[in-house]
This record gives sequence, C-alpha cells and structure tokens, in this order.
Amino acid sequence: MVTVFLFLYFGAVFASVTHEEYDLKEETKILLNLATNFTEADNDFTNPRPNSAFFPLEKSRTENEKIKRLNYSVINSEDHTKMITDHLKTWRGFEEIEVGAVMSFVNLLLDSFSSLPEDLQTSLFEATLT
Repeated sequence: MVTVFLFLYFGAVFASVTHEEYDLKEETKILLNLATNFTEADNDFTNPRPNSAFFPLEKSRTENEKIKRLNYSVINSEDHTKMITDHLKTWRGFEEIEVGAVMSFVNLLLDSFSSLPEDLQTSLFEATLT
C-alpha cells in the first residue's frame, strides 16, 4: 500500500514539473503501469517459484549459496536456523511437541488404516495420488 502511495506521489511530483507534453505523458504512463502491475500482482517476486523449490530448507540453503545471497553464510548457519526457529515459536505460539505424543497418533492412524478392507485401502491410495 505504501508503495502504491509512493508511486502516486512521485507521479504527482513529476506531473507538476514542466516537461514536454510527450515526456509527461510517457512518465505518467510508466508510473501508472508500475502501480497497476504492483497492485494486481499475486506476489512480489518477478519469477515466482513453487514452495517445493525451497523446502525442505536444505534446498533454500543451497539456493542462497547459489545466488550468493547477501550474508548467506550467516543465514545458512545452524545458529541462525535455531534463532529463527525459536523466534517463530514465540511469534506464532508454536509449542514443543514430543515425539512420543505424535507417534501415538501416527500409530493409531496406521492401525486404523490397516484394519480397513484391502480394496478400500487401495481406493484411498489411488484417490490420494490423483
């Protein structure tokens, strides 16, 4: 929203400066085009890629190194990873989950699935894959 405001503000500033009429029209078209494209874009990336390009996070670390991202050696460090993870827990209210608690649900799910008739299991797998 701030970016759109800045584009409109600069458009007004450019419009108030005396230029040749042609230059003024072209500058206004460019500013309007930028503001319109920005507000209608799905994201801020010029070439958006699917999340699978960056997850698991090891892919993201590799990408950081490949593009020589600023401070990539710091960003890719285990210390930085731990710090970000701890902050996410704080910001989003994530709680530590013990493996034992999760495994009891996983085991229950697997036992329930295994007790289904074989044709229903196959049908569920096929539905999941399509």
